Amino acid sequence: MASWLQICRLIAMAFALLGGIIAVALGAHLASLTERFFQDTLTFELLSIAVGAITLLTVPAMLVIDFLRTGAFTSMVLVELAWLSILWVLWIATGALIADQTGMAFQTCDFPESALLSQACNETRAIEAFAFMAFIALFLYTATLLVVACVHQSRGAPIWKSSVKQRAAVPPPSSSAP
Repeated sequence: MASWLQICRLIAMAFALLGGIIAVALGAHLASLTERFFQDTLTFELLSIAVGAITLLTVPAMLVIDFLRTGAFTSMVLVELAWLSILWVLWIATGALIADQTGMAFQTCDFPESALLSQACNETRAIEAFAFMAFIALFLYTATLLVVACVHQSRGAPIWKSSVKQRAAVPPPSSSAP
């Protein structure tokens, strides 16, 4: 049976994958629209495609390798903490860049004179929302994993080089009192 930490891990990575799929798809569509009508692409479109693609390539690889092989370096808590921290920084950068670059232009997506502009506005908001959701999910999981790893370390059972599936979520407290 999976521990609560493994379930949290799967939920966080599922949110990241969903955000990655949406960011790649909608970012590519927006980039094609801006290229076609303005002969340019915006930075947030390219960043959302890149971060989504990185997420789609690495997160499933981490899950599959951990499922198929016990003890792989990609499954180590230390590697997972480092990589997922990099990912959540990229996701918050994506959401913040979208908010910065489109905040004034897309305050409301009510453009009755242009259905295409309304669609672009809604797609931009969707990428922004899912970027922040992926950030929140990955951040909460990495913070939780860091706390659990520190608790393990303080109780004399370090988990830095083992995988999440190999260890119980929190070890029992040691019975030796000073």
